Amino acid sequence: MSHSETIRRWWCIGAIALTASLSASDALAQGRYDVTDLGSLGGLRATARSVNELGQVAGTFRRPDGTVVAFLWDKGQVILLPPAAGLPESDAYGLNNRSEVVGVSEGFPNQPTLSVATVWRSGSPVALPHEIDRTWAGDINDSGIIVGSARSGPGLVWINDRVYILPSGRGVARAANEMGQIVGDQFPSHYNSFAVMWDLRTRTIGRVGTDLGSCDTHAMDINDFGVAAFGDYCWSPYQAHLWIDGRTEPLPPLPNTNRSDVTAVNNRNVAVGACGDHSEFPTIWENGEPTALNDLIDPGTGWYLVFASDINEMGQIVGEGAFNGQRHAFLLTPRDMMALSPPEPGRSGEVNTIIVQGASPGATVSLFYSRAPGFTAIKACDRLGLNLDDARFVAQAVADGEGRASLRAFIPNRGSGLTIYLQAVETTGLRHCRQTNLVRALID
Repeated sequence: MSHSETIRRWWCIGAIALTASLSASDALAQGRYDVTDLGSLGGLRATARSVNELGQVAGTFRRPDGTVVAFLWDKGQVILLPPAAGLPESDAYGLNNRSEVVGVSEGFPNQPTLSVATVWRSGSPVALPHEIDRTWAGDINDSGIIVGSARSGPGLVWINDRVYILPSGRGVARAANEMGQIVGDQFPSHYNSFAVMWDLRTRTIGRVGTDLGSCDTHAMDINDFGVAAFGDYCWSPYQAHLWIDGRTEPLPPLPNTNRSDVTAVNNRNVAVGACGDHSEFPTIWENGEPTALNDLIDPGTGWYLVFASDINEMGQIVGEGAFNGQRHAFLLTPRDMMALSPPEPGRSGEVNTIIVQGASPGATVSLFYSRAPGFTAIKACDRLGLNLDDARFVAQAVADGEGRASLRAFIPNRGSGLTIYLQAVETTGLRHCRQTNLVRALID
């Protein structure tokens, strides 16, 4: 046997041993998420920007002729969102649990001065009133509060479709939570930016990341517990953080990378964004630890994820990826996600059955309802809030050995014609809880 053959044989034996020694957790990690292909929607490219608790996705695709069109995806159905004000293009950025989408209607690239902040309700565009030209809207909460900015002016907030200028001088508002807190940036000069938080309840404004000193910072998102996701240029390159109870918690880059960018954070403080010199590695941070999202999907799917834009409370993630060489929008769904079904038969005057799948065997599952989406903190659970306004308890059951819980609830006759929202929570130990998706049901 030659020396080279010996090396090859030992290399093969080592490779086999390494493969055999992969832990069960590594194997599970590769298939932790299922990938739903939202497609390119008949265009050249599609990107998903926002996902709500109903599992709906808002985003934008580029048609073969180059024009940009916003869309709302709902369980395989695509609703195109036309521009407002007679403009040729639309772009979507935010989505709430009422299925309202916000973004911008704008002119062609050779008409950069034409842009109008837009909200789509039931798929129809409404140009938001403004006192300043070139506006855009970036987020909308379940109360209908919309935030955005003028292209070269102040941060803006629309309440009941009436525009207000946020105090800060030049700036931008990017995200709003259910508690009336808004985050974005303040631009004290052309060369500096500070991440800030506005509180509509107390009518105050404060800096985010004050413990980092006077370096440039940018706020990207805020969850319903007031935790803000932001980044800084204090040390080159850019670094991502969470702002929790007045202190900065770092979101470090992946191993062998030196930059981290954050785009969104949910109520569990799970954040998504990207790492790498060119933000080329989509990343999730759990308990502050980064993991490459491409390592959490089955490598045989044909997907390479390019960017992660948003994450909801069940851990579903949306963004853009390359699928068999084409740029498609994607939705990642955790394989261990609890799923709540609509009520059956969905009629008033009868006992209805609501099924939860994917619960922990033996866990107690509690069902809640509301007439509107919103936010209700569950005090018995650590950092868990239902996406219901003034949630009311309905029923309780214990999950069987397969993780299935059957909940029964009587809907009175006066419920006929009403739209209700349902959500369930499982409890398995002291303050350890999980929630299901949100269900919207029209009662017969």
